[in-house]
This record gives sequence, structure tokens and C-alpha cells, in this order.
Amino acid sequence: DGPGMNSRNHIMFGSVGAWFYSHLAGIDISPSMITIRPRMASENKKHLMKKLDCQLSSLYGLIHVSYTRDERDTIANSILLRVTIPPNTQAHIIFEPLFAGGQCALLIEGNQVLWSSDSSTTIHREFNVEKDSITGLMTVHVGSGQYEFLALWK
Repeated sequence: DGPGMNSRNHIMFGSVGAWFYSHLAGIDISPSMITIRPRMASENKKHLMKKLDCQLSSLYGLIHVSYTRDERDTIANSILLRVTIPPNTQAHIIFEPLFAGGQCALLIEGNQVLWSSDSSTTIHREFNVEKDSITGLMTVHVGSGQYEFLALWK
């Protein structure tokens, strides 16, 4: 009834769509921050996903998350992640280890090394990178823009 009701997505699928955005693409939106944490594996870490491409129109603007761990597109034990963060927005990008006990060896954005296990500190000061030594999670804090990250695990 009217232009506001012309969605091709029936309301009963709303929670299914939200599950895809939050659990597969790893997009979590709060009033102050966008968090992107790609979930390449199921909860029991048995079914690793090879590729994902997701766009979400939010109140902030378009959020785009695309990743691959397919060795035809990137190197072994790595994830290539492309994200678009809408204008006037900040985001946390969280990288999970690709396998149990994995530790990040190298984190690159574009052509710039952000973090290396050899230095154990943030190399490029434009980005704030944090490593959780217990869980192995790597977190990068970014502003709006388009980014291409490569995270290599050992």
C-alpha cells in the first residue's frame, strides 16, 4: 500500500537478512561506531568460507564488505578484505585468526605495512592497530573511506 511498502523483501525475512549482515559479513552498527568482523567460519570453526561480498544501506550510508581467502585471489593463510565506510563515520575492523592458535604475522592496507610480528607495534601512524595476545584478534580503527587490507596468519 503505497511507495513505502514496495520492498521485494517480505517482513518475515527481515531477521534472516539481519543474520546475514551480522553473522556472515560481520557488520554491527551502533549509534557511535560501525564494527566489521568478518566471520569466515562457523561457530565450531569447521566450515571456512572462501568469499563474501555484501552491501548494506544504513542510516550512515552504504557499507560495503568484501573478502576472500581463496588462494586464487590471495596468498595461503591470509584474508584480503575490502571495506567501504560511509562519510562522517568511524569503524573498527576486526580480523579473527584463520585457524586455532593462529597469530597475525603481517597486516597491510593498500601498499602500506600497518603491523608486523617482527616489530609488534603499529608501523603506520595513520592507523590505530591493536593486537589481543590472548585471542589473536587484530583490530584496526579507521575513519570513512575505502580500504583494502591483507592479513597474513602463521
